[in-house]
Amino acid sequence: MSSSHAASQTPAAAVSRGESWLLSCMLLGFAAATLCLAVPRFMAGVVVAPHGAILNALDKTPPPNVAAQGRAMEAHRRALAWHDNSQSHAALGALHLAASARASLAGDPAAAREALARSASEHRAALALAPLQPYVWTRLVQDELADGGPSREAARHMRMAIDTAPWEPALMTARLGLAFVLWENFDVETRERLNLQIRHAARLYPTSLARQARSYRAQDHVLQALDSDPDLLRRFSLAYSRI
Repeated sequence: MSSSHAASQTPAAAVSRGESWLLSCMLLGFAAATLCLAVPRFMAGVVVAPHGAILNALDKTPPPNVAAQGRAMEAHRRALAWHDNSQSHAALGALHLAASARASLAGDPAAAREALARSASEHRAALALAPLQPYVWTRLVQDELADGGPSREAARHMRMAIDTAPWEPALMTARLGLAFVLWENFDVETRERLNLQIRHAARLYPTSLARQARSYRAQDHVLQALDSDPDLLRRFSLAYSRI
């Protein structure tokens, strides 16, 4: 009786063991696939980690030395060989933009144009992978203004720079300087968005706004944006008179 009962349980037990083995194999396969996907990202991060400070200091005075920028550029190229990622494309875009500025100051227009083209290409690649990057949109606008001057395409990209981070403190007044150059290429809706930016900057950063207005001869744009708010108009006018 007990023997026949054990025999009758054997096929079910075998099926159960088979299912467990299959599940274990599936889990191991999933873990292996996840690891294979993670390793390139991890290695890309390891390659570029020592060079993060170089990118953060590009806008400082003085900027990092040329050799350090070159090492950072090579590190991000190696990172892209491991894993195609937006961060490294954006970093290369910024580094090429800095290289273009150096070449221009050194009186080498051919090298400046080549670096500028690479900068724009890298920034576009970064945005194709991750479009919600206001700093990258802003640098792409810099590329386009340096290459061909104001255009509707650059104006559309400036709109993206605004929409992805309208109130970013570190970006607002610098972005407005570029917007002043592009003003005639904006549609009515975008100009109204920029007027909101101007009013916000007048409230929080009147001196920075005044410097941008003077540098880009945009005082009329600012005064028009502030015309409905006497307090902001006074704040801006006072800051403008002191620079």
